[in-house]
Amino acid sequence: MEKKRKARKRRGLITALAVIFIALAALGIWAMSSKNGSDVNLSKDIRSANAQTGDILSTVSASGTLRGQEAKEILLPTGVELDELLVKPGERVTQGQALASIIPSSVDKALSDTQKQLDSLASQLERSEADTVSKYVTTTVHGRVKEIYARVNDRVSDVVSKYGGMLLLSLDGKMELRLTAPAYIAIGDTVTVRLKGGKTESGTVEDIRGGQMVVTLTDNGPANGAVATAYALNGTELGSGTLSVHCPMLITGYTGTIDAISVKEEQAVWAGTTLFALRDLGHTPAYLSLLEEREEEARNLQDLLALRKNGAVTAPFDGVIESVQTDSSTEGQLMKIVPIDNMFVDLQIYELDILSVAVGQQVMLTVDALGDEALIGTVSSVNELGENNSGVTRYTVEITLDRTEQMRAGMNASAEIVISRHENCLTIPEAALYQSGTTTFVYTAFSEETGELLGPCPVTTGASDGEYVEILSGLSEMATVYYRYAVPEETTQRTEGGFPF
Repeated sequence: MEKKRKARKRRGLITALAVIFIALAALGIWAMSSKNGSDVNLSKDIRSANAQTGDILSTVSASGTLRGQEAKEILLPTGVELDELLVKPGERVTQGQALASIIPSSVDKALSDTQKQLDSLASQLERSEADTVSKYVTTTVHGRVKEIYARVNDRVSDVVSKYGGMLLLSLDGKMELRLTAPAYIAIGDTVTVRLKGGKTESGTVEDIRGGQMVVTLTDNGPANGAVATAYALNGTELGSGTLSVHCPMLITGYTGTIDAISVKEEQAVWAGTTLFALRDLGHTPAYLSLLEEREEEARNLQDLLALRKNGAVTAPFDGVIESVQTDSSTEGQLMKIVPIDNMFVDLQIYELDILSVAVGQQVMLTVDALGDEALIGTVSSVNELGENNSGVTRYTVEITLDRTEQMRAGMNASAEIVISRHENCLTIPEAALYQSGTTTFVYTAFSEETGELLGPCPVTTGASDGEYVEILSGLSEMATVYYRYAVPEETTQRTEGGFPF
Protein backbone atom coordinates (compact mmCIF):
# COMPACT_ATOMS: atom_id res chain seq x y z
CA MET A 1 0.00 0.00 0.00
CA GLU A 2 2.84 2.43 0.86
CA LYS A 3 4.51 1.74 -2.53
CA LYS A 4 1.28 2.46 -4.38
CA ARG A 5 0.86 5.78 -2.54
CA LYS A 6 4.42 6.78 -3.45
CA ALA A 7 3.84 5.83 -7.10
CA ARG A 8 0.65 7.94 -7.20
CA LYS A 9 2.55 10.89 -5.70
CA ARG A 10 5.28 10.60 -8.37
CA ARG A 11 2.72 10.42 -11.16
CA GLY A 12 0.92 13.49 -9.72
CA LEU A 13 4.18 15.45 -9.53
CA ILE A 14 5.10 14.56 -13.12
CA THR A 15 1.64 15.60 -14.35
CA ALA A 16 1.86 18.97 -12.51
CA LEU A 17 5.32 19.67 -13.93
CA ALA A 18 4.09 18.88 -17.43
CA VAL A 19 1.17 21.30 -17.08
CA ILE A 20 3.50 24.03 -15.80
CA PHE A 21 5.95 23.42 -18.67
CA ILE A 22 3.21 23.60 -21.32
CA ALA A 23 1.85 26.83 -19.78
CA LEU A 24 5.30 28.42 -19.72
CA ALA A 25 5.94 27.40 -23.32
CA ALA A 26 2.63 28.87 -24.45
CA LEU A 27 3.39 32.09 -22.57
CA GLY A 28 6.81 32.29 -24.20
CA ILE A 29 5.33 31.84 -27.66
CA TRP A 30 2.78 34.62 -26.98
CA ALA A 31 5.50 36.94 -25.69
CA MET A 32 7.69 36.34 -28.73
CA SER A 33 4.85 37.03 -31.13
CA SER A 34 3.68 40.16 -29.30
CA LYS A 35 6.92 41.90 -28.31
CA ASN A 36 7.12 43.79 -31.58
CA GLY A 37 3.49 44.91 -31.47
CA SER A 38 2.56 42.74 -34.44
CA ASP A 39 -0.92 41.27 -34.82
CA VAL A 40 -1.52 38.00 -33.01
CA ASN A 41 -4.03 35.42 -34.26
CA LEU A 42 -6.16 34.35 -31.29
CA SER A 43 -8.57 32.36 -33.41
CA LYS A 44 -9.55 32.06 -37.05
CA ASP A 45 -11.01 35.60 -37.20
CA ILE A 46 -9.71 37.40 -34.08
CA ARG A 47 -6.43 39.29 -33.79
CA SER A 48 -4.75 41.36 -31.10
CA ALA A 49 -2.09 44.07 -31.16
CA ASN A 50 -0.29 46.27 -28.67
CA ALA A 51 -0.37 50.06 -28.83
CA GLN A 52 3.21 51.06 -29.49
CA THR A 53 5.22 54.18 -30.30
CA GLY A 54 6.01 54.58 -33.99
CA ASP A 55 5.93 56.95 -36.98
CA ILE A 56 2.96 57.71 -39.21
CA LEU A 57 3.79 58.93 -42.71
CA SER A 58 1.14 60.47 -44.96
CA THR A 59 2.10 59.98 -48.59
CA VAL A 60 1.00 60.68 -52.15
CA SER A 61 1.72 57.79 -54.54
CA ALA A 62 2.57 57.93 -58.23
CA SER A 63 4.82 56.24 -60.77
CA GLY A 64 7.12 57.29 -63.59
CA THR A 65 10.32 56.39 -65.41
CA LEU A 66 13.94 57.20 -64.65
CA ARG A 67 15.74 59.76 -66.78
CA GLY A 68 19.30 61.00 -66.66
CA GLN A 69 20.71 64.50 -66.42
CA GLU A 70 21.05 66.85 -69.38
CA ALA A 71 24.26 66.42 -71.35
CA LYS A 72 26.92 69.11 -70.91
CA GLU A 73 29.18 70.38 -73.69
CA ILE A 74 32.95 69.94 -73.63
CA LEU A 75 34.51 72.74 -75.68
CA LEU A 76 37.85 72.93 -77.44
CA PRO A 77 39.37 76.38 -76.73
CA THR A 78 39.77 78.78 -79.63
CA GLY A 79 43.00 78.16 -81.56
CA VAL A 80 43.71 74.77 -79.99
CA GLU A 81 44.14 71.93 -82.51
CA LEU A 82 42.87 68.41 -81.86
CA ASP A 83 45.34 65.53 -82.14
CA GLU A 84 43.27 62.40 -81.35
CA LEU A 85 39.90 61.48 -79.82
CA LEU A 86 40.35 58.99 -76.99
CA VAL A 87 36.73 58.07 -76.19
CA LYS A 88 33.59 56.93 -78.04
CA PRO A 89 29.85 57.55 -77.58
CA GLY A 90 28.38 55.38 -74.83
CA GLU A 91 31.67 55.07 -72.95
CA ARG A 92 31.71 55.81 -69.22
CA VAL A 93 34.44 58.21 -68.06
CA THR A 94 35.69 59.42 -64.69
CA GLN A 95 36.62 62.91 -63.57
CA GLY A 96 40.12 63.83 -64.83
CA GLN A 97 40.21 61.11 -67.49
CA ALA A 98 41.77 62.15 -70.82
CA LEU A 99 39.11 62.56 -73.52
CA ALA A 100 41.18 63.91 -76.42
CA SER A 101 44.85 64.68 -76.99
CA ILE A 102 45.84 68.05 -78.45
CA ILE A 103 48.78 69.50 -80.41
CA PRO A 104 51.00 71.25 -77.79
CA SER A 105 52.24 73.98 -80.14
CA SER A 106 48.67 75.10 -80.79
CA VAL A 107 48.12 75.51 -77.04
CA ASP A 108 51.26 77.65 -76.73
CA LYS A 109 50.08 79.93 -79.55
CA ALA A 110 46.61 80.21 -77.99
CA LEU A 111 48.21 81.15 -74.66
CA SER A 112 50.25 83.87 -76.34
CA ASP A 113 47.21 85.29 -78.17
CA THR A 114 45.13 85.25 -74.97
CA GLN A 115 47.80 87.07 -72.98
CA LYS A 116 48.06 89.77 -75.69
CA GLN A 117 44.30 90.25 -75.50
CA LEU A 118 44.48 90.54 -71.71
CA ASP A 119 47.19 93.19 -71.98
CA SER A 120 45.13 95.16 -74.51
CA LEU A 121 42.03 95.05 -72.32
CA ALA A 122 44.06 96.15 -69.30
CA SER A 123 45.24 99.24 -71.21
CA GLN A 124 41.68 100.08 -72.27
CA LEU A 125 40.45 99.70 -68.71
CA GLU A 126 43.18 102.02 -67.46
CA ARG A 127 42.13 104.72 -69.96
CA SER A 128 38.45 104.28 -69.09
CA GLU A 129 38.80 104.00 -65.32
CA ALA A 130 38.08 107.70 -64.75
CA ASP A 131 34.88 107.53 -66.82
CA THR A 132 31.79 107.55 -64.61
CA VAL A 133 28.08 108.10 -65.07
CA SER A 134 27.05 111.76 -64.96
CA LYS A 135 26.00 112.88 -61.47
CA TYR A 136 23.12 114.90 -62.92
CA VAL A 137 19.90 113.76 -64.60
CA THR A 138 18.57 116.32 -67.09
CA THR A 139 15.68 116.51 -69.52
CA THR A 140 16.27 116.76 -73.25
CA VAL A 141 12.75 118.09 -74.03
CA HIS A 142 10.35 120.78 -72.86
CA GLY A 143 7.46 119.72 -70.64
CA ARG A 144 5.73 119.88 -67.28
CA VAL A 145 6.56 117.77 -64.24
CA LYS A 146 3.39 115.84 -63.36
CA GLU A 147 4.68 113.23 -60.89
CA ILE A 148 7.98 112.68 -59.05
CA TYR A 149 8.38 109.06 -58.00
CA ALA A 150 11.89 109.28 -56.54
CA ARG A 151 12.74 110.54 -53.08
CA VAL A 152 16.09 111.61 -51.64
CA ASN A 153 18.23 108.57 -50.70
CA ASP A 154 16.26 106.24 -52.99
CA ARG A 155 18.29 103.95 -55.25
CA VAL A 156 17.62 104.81 -58.88
CA SER A 157 17.31 101.17 -59.94
CA ASP A 158 14.71 100.47 -57.22
CA VAL A 159 12.55 103.44 -58.23
CA VAL A 160 12.67 102.64 -61.95
CA SER A 161 11.88 98.96 -61.28
CA LYS A 162 8.79 99.93 -59.27
CA TYR A 163 7.39 102.87 -61.24
CA GLY A 164 9.01 102.59 -64.67
CA GLY A 165 10.80 105.90 -64.22
CA MET A 166 12.03 108.50 -61.74
CA LEU A 167 9.74 111.28 -62.94
CA LEU A 168 6.75 111.76 -65.30
CA LEU A 169 6.68 114.62 -67.79
CA SER A 170 3.74 115.94 -69.83
CA LEU A 171 5.08 116.99 -73.23
CA ASP A 172 2.15 118.66 -75.02
CA GLY A 173 0.50 120.65 -72.23
CA LYS A 174 -2.60 118.43 -72.07
CA MET A 175 -4.36 116.04 -69.71
CA GLU A 176 -7.00 113.65 -71.04
CA LEU A 177 -10.27 112.15 -69.85
CA ARG A 178 -11.69 109.06 -71.58
CA LEU A 179 -15.49 108.60 -71.47
CA THR A 180 -18.33 106.90 -73.33
CA ALA A 181 -19.41 109.21 -76.17
CA PRO A 182 -23.12 110.09 -76.41
CA ALA A 183 -24.62 110.29 -79.90
CA TYR A 184 -24.94 114.09 -79.86
CA ILE A 185 -21.24 114.77 -79.13
CA ALA A 186 -18.83 115.50 -81.99
CA ILE A 187 -15.08 116.02 -82.34
CA GLY A 188 -14.18 119.63 -81.55
CA ASP A 189 -17.09 120.19 -79.14
CA THR A 190 -16.29 122.19 -76.03
CA VAL A 191 -17.14 120.67 -72.66
CA THR A 192 -16.70 121.65 -69.02
CA VAL A 193 -14.55 119.45 -66.79
CA ARG A 194 -15.21 119.65 -63.06
CA LEU A 195 -12.30 118.69 -60.78
CA LYS A 196 -12.24 117.64 -57.15
CA GLY A 197 -13.05 120.61 -54.94
CA GLY A 198 -15.37 122.16 -57.53
CA LYS A 199 -12.78 123.83 -59.77
CA THR A 200 -13.64 123.66 -63.49
CA GLU A 201 -11.56 123.65 -66.64
CA SER A 202 -12.57 124.04 -70.27
CA GLY A 203 -12.08 120.88 -72.31
CA THR A 204 -12.29 119.83 -75.95
CA VAL A 205 -13.50 116.58 -77.51
CA GLU A 206 -10.31 115.65 -79.35
CA ASP A 207 -11.18 112.19 -80.65
CA ILE A 208 -14.07 109.69 -80.85
CA ARG A 209 -13.45 106.03 -81.65
CA GLY A 210 -15.40 102.86 -80.97
CA GLY A 211 -17.97 104.70 -78.90
CA GLN A 212 -15.26 106.25 -76.69
CA MET A 213 -14.29 109.93 -76.65
CA VAL A 214 -11.10 111.64 -75.50
CA VAL A 215 -11.57 115.00 -73.78
CA THR A 216 -8.39 117.09 -73.38
CA LEU A 217 -7.74 119.98 -71.02
CA THR A 218 -4.75 121.89 -69.67
CA ASP A 219 -2.03 120.03 -67.78
CA ASN A 220 -1.28 123.09 -65.62
CA GLY A 221 -2.99 122.17 -62.36
CA PRO A 222 -5.09 119.03 -62.86
CA ALA A 223 -3.31 116.12 -61.14
CA ASN A 224 -2.45 112.87 -62.85
CA GLY A 225 -4.85 110.20 -61.58
CA ALA A 226 -7.45 112.66 -60.24
CA VAL A 227 -11.19 111.92 -60.74
CA ALA A 228 -13.01 114.41 -62.96
CA THR A 229 -16.53 114.80 -64.43
CA ALA A 230 -17.35 116.22 -67.87
CA TYR A 231 -20.50 118.23 -68.71
CA ALA A 232 -21.94 119.41 -71.99
CA LEU A 233 -22.42 123.16 -72.37
CA ASN A 234 -26.13 122.72 -71.60
CA GLY A 235 -25.20 121.17 -68.24
CA THR A 236 -25.84 117.53 -69.15
CA GLU A 237 -23.42 115.22 -67.36
CA LEU A 238 -21.34 113.18 -69.84
CA GLY A 239 -19.63 110.93 -67.32
CA SER A 240 -16.74 110.64 -64.85
CA GLY A 241 -13.28 109.17 -65.19
CA THR A 242 -9.62 109.43 -64.19
CA LEU A 243 -7.31 112.07 -65.64
CA SER A 244 -4.05 110.94 -67.27
CA VAL A 245 -1.20 112.64 -69.14
CA HIS A 246 -2.06 112.94 -72.83
CA CYS A 247 1.54 112.76 -74.09
CA PRO A 248 3.68 111.27 -71.26
CA MET A 249 7.42 110.74 -70.97
CA LEU A 250 9.16 108.86 -68.15
CA ILE A 251 12.64 109.98 -67.10
CA THR A 252 14.72 106.87 -66.40
CA GLY A 253 18.13 105.86 -65.02
CA TYR A 254 19.93 102.70 -63.93
CA THR A 255 22.58 103.51 -61.31
CA GLY A 256 23.32 105.72 -58.33
CA THR A 257 21.34 107.11 -55.38
CA ILE A 258 19.11 110.21 -55.39
CA ASP A 259 21.12 112.96 -53.64
CA ALA A 260 18.84 115.93 -54.45
CA ILE A 261 15.65 116.71 -56.40
CA SER A 262 15.86 119.97 -58.35
CA VAL A 263 12.25 120.37 -59.56
CA LYS A 264 8.69 120.26 -58.17
CA GLU A 265 5.44 118.79 -59.46
CA GLU A 266 3.54 121.06 -61.89
CA GLN A 267 6.78 122.92 -62.71
CA ALA A 268 7.41 123.68 -66.39
CA VAL A 269 10.91 122.62 -67.51
CA TRP A 270 13.01 123.24 -70.61
CA ALA A 271 15.48 121.06 -72.45
CA GLY A 272 18.67 120.86 -70.37
CA THR A 273 16.94 121.47 -67.02
CA THR A 274 18.53 119.48 -64.18
CA LEU A 275 15.99 117.18 -62.55
CA PHE A 276 18.09 115.16 -60.06
CA ALA A 277 21.58 115.06 -58.55
CA LEU A 278 23.02 111.59 -57.91
CA ARG A 279 25.71 110.05 -55.72
CA ASP A 280 27.26 106.57 -55.35
CA LEU A 281 27.79 106.39 -59.09
CA GLY A 282 29.59 103.46 -60.72
CA HIS A 283 31.58 103.12 -63.90
CA THR A 284 30.13 103.61 -67.35
CA PRO A 285 28.56 100.67 -69.22
CA ALA A 286 31.54 100.69 -71.60
CA TYR A 287 33.99 100.25 -68.69
CA LEU A 288 31.91 97.46 -67.15
CA SER A 289 31.76 95.69 -70.53
CA LEU A 290 35.57 95.83 -70.82
CA LEU A 291 35.91 94.48 -67.29
CA GLU A 292 33.60 91.56 -68.05
CA GLU A 293 35.49 90.77 -71.25
CA ARG A 294 38.81 90.74 -69.40
CA GLU A 295 37.43 88.36 -66.75
CA GLU A 296 36.34 86.00 -69.53
CA GLU A 297 39.80 86.08 -71.10
CA ALA A 298 41.38 85.41 -67.70
CA ARG A 299 39.23 82.26 -67.38
CA ASN A 300 40.30 81.22 -70.89
CA LEU A 301 43.94 81.61 -69.86
CA GLN A 302 43.40 79.32 -66.85
CA ASP A 303 41.77 76.69 -69.07
CA LEU A 304 44.67 76.82 -71.54
CA LEU A 305 47.26 76.48 -68.77
CA ALA A 306 45.43 73.40 -67.44
CA LEU A 307 45.26 72.02 -70.98
CA ARG A 308 49.00 72.43 -71.48
CA LYS A 309 49.73 70.82 -68.10
CA ASN A 310 47.51 67.78 -68.79
CA GLY A 311 48.39 67.47 -72.45
CA ALA A 312 44.77 66.57 -73.13
CA VAL A 313 41.15 67.62 -72.71
CA THR A 314 39.96 65.91 -69.51
CA ALA A 315 36.54 65.00 -68.11
CA PRO A 316 35.29 67.62 -65.62
CA PHE A 317 33.11 65.03 -63.85
CA ASP A 318 32.07 61.37 -63.92
CA GLY A 319 29.73 60.68 -66.82
CA VAL A 320 28.83 58.90 -70.02
CA ILE A 321 29.86 60.16 -73.46
CA GLU A 322 26.69 61.05 -75.36
CA SER A 323 28.20 62.27 -78.62
CA VAL A 324 31.58 63.14 -80.16
CA GLN A 325 32.33 65.74 -82.83
CA THR A 326 34.09 63.89 -85.66
CA ASP A 327 34.66 66.68 -88.20
CA SER A 328 37.93 68.55 -88.60
CA SER A 329 36.87 71.61 -86.60
CA THR A 330 39.66 72.92 -84.38
CA GLU A 331 37.43 74.83 -81.98
CA GLY A 332 33.94 74.80 -80.49
CA GLN A 333 32.01 71.79 -79.21
CA LEU A 334 34.20 68.70 -78.91
CA MET A 335 31.74 66.28 -77.27
CA LYS A 336 28.79 65.98 -74.88
CA ILE A 337 28.92 64.16 -71.54
CA VAL A 338 25.93 63.13 -69.43
CA PRO A 339 26.65 63.46 -65.67
CA ILE A 340 25.86 60.32 -63.67
CA ASP A 341 25.61 61.62 -60.11
CA ASN A 342 21.81 62.09 -60.19
CA MET A 343 18.73 60.57 -61.80
CA PHE A 344 15.25 62.07 -62.13
CA VAL A 345 11.67 60.81 -62.13
CA ASP A 346 8.78 62.87 -63.44
CA LEU A 347 5.55 62.07 -61.61
CA GLN A 348 2.03 63.04 -62.68
CA ILE A 349 0.15 64.14 -59.54
CA TYR A 350 -3.64 64.60 -59.49
CA GLU A 351 -5.00 68.09 -58.78
CA LEU A 352 -6.59 66.93 -55.50
CA ASP A 353 -3.12 66.06 -54.15
CA ILE A 354 -0.89 68.70 -55.73
CA LEU A 355 -1.42 71.35 -53.02
CA SER A 356 0.13 68.93 -50.50
CA VAL A 357 3.33 68.58 -52.56
CA ALA A 358 6.22 71.04 -52.14
CA VAL A 359 9.88 71.31 -53.11
CA GLY A 360 12.15 69.65 -50.54
CA GLN A 361 9.77 66.90 -49.44
CA GLN A 362 11.25 63.42 -49.02
CA VAL A 363 10.27 60.72 -51.51
CA MET A 364 10.48 56.95 -51.03
CA LEU A 365 11.08 55.06 -54.29
CA THR A 366 11.48 51.57 -55.65
CA VAL A 367 12.66 50.72 -59.17
CA ASP A 368 11.07 47.62 -60.72
CA ALA A 369 14.31 46.39 -62.24
CA LEU A 370 16.17 46.72 -58.91
CA GLY A 371 13.71 44.66 -56.85
CA ASP A 372 12.68 45.85 -53.38
CA GLU A 373 15.73 48.09 -52.84
CA ALA A 374 14.50 51.21 -50.99
CA LEU A 375 15.66 54.51 -52.47
CA ILE A 376 15.31 58.02 -51.09
CA GLY A 377 14.72 61.07 -53.30
CA THR A 378 13.63 64.68 -52.97
CA VAL A 379 10.98 66.80 -54.69
CA SER A 380 13.12 69.17 -56.79
CA SER A 381 10.41 71.05 -58.72
CA VAL A 382 6.63 71.33 -58.99
CA ASN A 383 5.19 72.53 -62.31
CA GLU A 384 2.66 75.33 -61.75
CA LEU A 385 0.84 74.54 -65.00
CA GLY A 386 -1.36 71.47 -65.04
CA GLU A 387 -2.34 69.39 -68.05
CA ASN A 388 -6.02 68.51 -68.45
CA ASN A 389 -6.97 65.26 -70.13
CA SER A 390 -10.61 64.12 -70.30
CA GLY A 391 -11.54 66.46 -67.47
CA VAL A 392 -8.75 65.29 -65.14
CA THR A 393 -5.87 67.68 -64.38
CA ARG A 394 -2.41 66.40 -63.47
CA TYR A 395 0.73 68.32 -62.54
CA THR A 396 4.31 67.26 -63.24
CA VAL A 397 6.50 66.87 -60.15
CA GLU A 398 10.24 66.25 -60.60
CA ILE A 399 12.03 63.94 -58.18
CA THR A 400 15.83 63.92 -57.83
CA LEU A 401 17.71 60.93 -56.41
CA ASP A 402 21.30 59.70 -56.23
CA ARG A 403 22.24 57.45 -59.11
CA THR A 404 23.42 53.90 -58.46
CA GLU A 405 25.51 51.73 -60.77
CA GLN A 406 22.51 49.62 -61.85
CA MET A 407 20.17 52.47 -62.78
CA ARG A 408 19.33 53.05 -66.43
CA ALA A 409 17.20 55.72 -68.07
CA GLY A 410 13.71 54.42 -68.87
CA MET A 411 13.39 52.07 -65.89
CA ASN A 412 9.95 52.11 -64.22
CA ALA A 413 9.82 53.55 -60.71
CA SER A 414 7.14 53.78 -58.02
CA ALA A 415 7.24 56.71 -55.62
CA GLU A 416 5.59 57.86 -52.43
CA ILE A 417 5.96 61.54 -51.57
CA VAL A 418 5.99 62.08 -47.81
CA ILE A 419 3.63 65.03 -47.31
CA SER A 420 3.52 64.80 -43.49
CA ARG A 421 5.39 62.91 -40.79
CA HIS A 422 4.14 62.18 -37.26
CA GLU A 423 7.06 60.81 -35.24
CA ASN A 424 7.06 58.95 -31.91
CA CYS A 425 3.28 58.74 -31.71
CA LEU A 426 1.14 55.95 -30.21
CA THR A 427 -0.14 53.68 -32.99
CA ILE A 428 -2.40 50.65 -33.48
CA PRO A 429 -3.57 48.86 -36.64
CA GLU A 430 -6.32 50.88 -38.32
CA ALA A 431 -8.32 47.64 -38.69
CA ALA A 432 -8.78 47.66 -34.87
CA LEU A 433 -11.01 50.74 -35.00
CA TYR A 434 -14.77 50.44 -34.67
CA GLN A 435 -17.35 53.15 -35.26
CA SER A 436 -20.74 53.81 -33.72
CA GLY A 437 -22.26 57.10 -34.80
CA THR A 438 -19.63 59.75 -34.15
CA THR A 439 -17.76 57.63 -31.58
CA THR A 440 -14.61 55.72 -32.47
CA PHE A 441 -13.63 52.91 -30.09
CA VAL A 442 -11.50 49.80 -29.70
CA TYR A 443 -11.98 46.54 -27.79
CA THR A 444 -9.50 45.83 -25.00
CA ALA A 445 -10.61 42.26 -24.10
CA PHE A 446 -11.74 39.05 -25.75
CA SER A 447 -13.61 36.00 -24.46
CA GLU A 448 -12.32 32.75 -25.93
CA GLU A 449 -15.33 30.90 -24.54
CA THR A 450 -18.01 33.05 -26.22
CA GLY A 451 -15.91 34.57 -29.04
CA GLU A 452 -17.06 38.05 -28.03
CA LEU A 453 -15.00 41.24 -28.13
CA LEU A 454 -15.17 42.96 -24.75
CA GLY A 455 -13.95 46.07 -22.94
CA PRO A 456 -14.95 48.79 -25.45
CA CYS A 457 -12.82 51.91 -25.01
CA PRO A 458 -13.43 55.25 -26.81
CA VAL A 459 -10.31 56.68 -28.53
CA THR A 460 -9.35 59.84 -30.36
CA THR A 461 -7.43 59.25 -33.57
CA GLY A 462 -4.99 61.36 -35.54
CA ALA A 463 -2.96 60.71 -38.69
CA SER A 464 -3.19 57.47 -40.64
CA ASP A 465 -1.05 55.84 -43.31
CA GLY A 466 -3.78 53.40 -44.34
CA GLU A 467 -2.38 50.57 -42.21
CA TYR A 468 -1.66 52.14 -38.84
CA VAL A 469 -3.42 55.03 -37.11
CA GLU A 470 -2.25 57.51 -34.50
CA ILE A 471 -4.01 57.35 -31.11
CA LEU A 472 -4.22 60.78 -29.47
CA SER A 473 -6.12 59.69 -26.36
CA GLY A 474 -7.90 56.70 -24.84
CA LEU A 475 -5.05 54.16 -24.75
CA SER A 476 -1.71 53.87 -23.00
CA GLU A 477 1.44 52.39 -24.47
CA MET A 478 1.44 48.56 -24.64
CA ALA A 479 -2.34 48.41 -24.10
CA THR A 480 -3.76 45.43 -26.01
CA VAL A 481 -6.59 45.82 -28.51
CA TYR A 482 -8.64 43.01 -30.07
CA TYR A 483 -10.47 43.01 -33.40
CA ARG A 484 -12.03 40.74 -35.93
CA TYR A 485 -9.88 40.02 -38.96
CA ALA A 486 -11.59 41.54 -42.00
CA VAL A 487 -11.51 39.66 -45.28
CA PRO A 488 -10.30 41.85 -48.19
CA GLU A 489 -13.76 42.73 -49.50
CA GLU A 490 -14.91 44.01 -46.09
CA THR A 491 -14.29 47.59 -44.99
CA THR A 492 -12.15 48.49 -41.97
CA GLN A 493 -14.88 50.70 -40.49
CA ARG A 494 -17.30 48.30 -38.73
CA THR A 495 -19.89 48.41 -35.96
CA GLU A 496 -19.99 45.44 -33.62
CA GLY A 497 -23.70 45.49 -32.81
CA GLY A 498 -23.74 49.23 -31.98
CA PHE A 499 -21.65 51.02 -29.34
CA PRO A 500 -21.89 48.55 -26.42
CA PHE A 501 -21.86 50.80 -23.37
